[in-house]
Amino acid sequence: MLVQTDSRWANVPIGNTTIGKSGCLLVCLCMANEILGNPISPDSLAMQLSQAGGFRNNGDLLWVVLRNTASLAWLCLGSAEPVSGLRIVEYGRPNGGSHFVLEYGTQEFDPNPGTERLGIKSVRCLALIDRRGGF
Repeated sequence: MLVQTDSRWANVPIGNTTIGKSGCLLVCLCMANEILGNPISPDSLAMQLSQAGGFRNNGDLLWVVLRNTASLAWLCLGSAEPVSGLRIVEYGRPNGGSHFVLEYGTQEFDPNPGTERLGIKSVRCLALIDRRGGF
């Protein structure tokens, strides 16, 4: 399991913040990539996404940019059943923000364990698109 506060990437910028402060979604995507056999580190993915304009100033990731990043790109399937078994779950936070965790089957992977969560705000089911054709 990867954590956003890992010293190898915690201070890497995303927008006007860092992975350590606001990178839970980014780290979830890296964990999903690893599960699907296409590992990428959070700092590498952050660099690719930053170069593609993939973050708002507050560090929020722009989902549309994921489709155009790297040799394998993310497809957000909305709330449909996940082909891959991967789901990104967005929880509310007491400060009004969000916290993202990765679910794979019955397992949950939290990139910042101990983060206080409120109810579920959204669920995104994911698949990887191989640019050479197919899922």
